Amino acid sequence: MKVKKLSTKKHWDTDYEKQLENKFYLKKRRFLSYSEMIFWKIIENYLPKGPLEILEVGSAPGIKLIEFNRKMGYVPFGIEYSKHGCELNREVFEFNGCDPKNVLEVDFLSSEIQFKYKNSFDIVVSFGFIEHFDNVEEIIEKHYNLLKENGYLLITIPNFSGINHSLSNYFAGKELIKMHNLKIMDINKFLDLFNDKRLKTLYSGYYGIFDFFLIYFENRNNKIKNIIYFAFFWINIGLSIIFKALEKLNLANKLESKNFSPFLIYIGKKQYKL
Repeated sequence: MKVKKLSTKKHWDTDYEKQLENKFYLKKRRFLSYSEMIFWKIIENYLPKGPLEILEVGSAPGIKLIEFNRKMGYVPFGIEYSKHGCELNREVFEFNGCDPKNVLEVDFLSSEIQFKYKNSFDIVVSFGFIEHFDNVEEIIEKHYNLLKENGYLLITIPNFSGINHSLSNYFAGKELIKMHNLKIMDINKFLDLFNDKRLKTLYSGYYGIFDFFLIYFENRNNKIKNIIYFAFFWINIGLSIIFKALEKLNLANKLESKNFSPFLIYIGKKQYKL
């Protein structure tokens, strides 16, 4: 079956070229949103500590891999087919003391890569990757193929449903939304993608509550949208502080849902060889 991509290489090259210019990803972030806090709480509960080799599919800019290296002791590897994305990823690795040679400028979908790296990694992850395809099951199969026996599969996707859909339409426009497979952004349909006896499900579900960092804003020339966007940005910080307080009272998770959560997550363990 021919892989149908909903996004283009040109789009990602343009996006990563801009990021290379402003060096944003080389700056240390001091604020951890509620959703990010919950993500790392899940990771620490369901994935083992390193040293283990972790591969991210569609890895640019590489910040998540650096965080896995610091928090979990993993040795990071990345696969990225965008030239500028790969350059950015290597720059981020080198800046943070990781080997830039571990970033591979290749097409993850190619049969050559699938053969060369079959059963090679302890953990295979992707964040916001599989939703850019129509035949998602085939893309997940290619993730699985690169896992060692008893390796861990971690996949997250954005949730452009509910409030996130409305905000994304307003700030990013319908063209960006069209680059995403919205059908899999329902927890039941998402879980159906992993209905495989070779995978043991460890954790799955929506996670986080409203997170404005999810919303992409491209047209910075619109002054009114600029004002609204940055207002939401600061509101988001305030809400994260509130959600973190609610989490301590075990109340925040009651708000995690299709309408309010920014992400869906799946963690599974490979049980059999291909």
